[in-house]
Amino acid sequence: GAWVNGVTYSSDGKALAYGGDDGSVHLIDARTRSQLAETFVEREPTRMAFTRDGSKLVVQTDGGSIYVRDANTLRPIGHPIRPHGFRPSFLQSYYRPPHFALTSDGRSVVTASEDAELAWWDLQDQRKTRTLEIARGYHALALSGDERTAAVGIDGGIQLVDLRTGATRTANVGFTGTVNWLVFSPDGEIVVSANDDGAVTLWDVASAKPRETLSAHSH
Repeated sequence: GAWVNGVTYSSDGKALAYGGDDGSVHLIDARTRSQLAETFVEREPTRMAFTRDGSKLVVQTDGGSIYVRDANTLRPIGHPIRPHGFRPSFLQSYYRPPHFALTSDGRSVVTASEDAELAWWDLQDQRKTRTLEIARGYHALALSGDERTAAVGIDGGIQLVDLRTGATRTANVGFTGTVNWLVFSPDGEIVVSANDDGAVTLWDVASAKPRETLSAHSH
């Protein structure tokens, strides 16, 4: 009876979590479809993800707050994380919530704010533990599998961030607008961007240059 948003599977595929526009978060047994748990957050859930170890569910709302829940009971863990400058963006009527990424050890959530900050937040006590400077503006976000590189979307391209040194490299092909989504290939050699001009760009991580652009639709 509600608009469904923010759907994600647990890493073992046994559980499915989804959010409703009434602020509800539901945990479902993926085999039997029975509901295992339910909770509520302030405002509408827009993105969510399980930690790789399956212990926590991270829920982001349309207001930019991030909630940490026990992945089995959906009981709250600590207080909401509210990054400064972590805001949605609009492309005409298309609503784009901000992006987050989880570290592979399940200990941190990473956010990219409009205020030029890439930040790590501890999932257990919600403290900010590390920051790096990035470009300003709305950012799609992805971490490479080895977590040595972050890719953030910028106007006309992407910015690659060395997570060991903080050094940044900017890759730009001059497309109109910004990046909606980012994902690394499993080997970390390519990052793919879905751009708001309707194209998909494959970027070579080593050279920070585009390999190929795929254009097939208008949105």
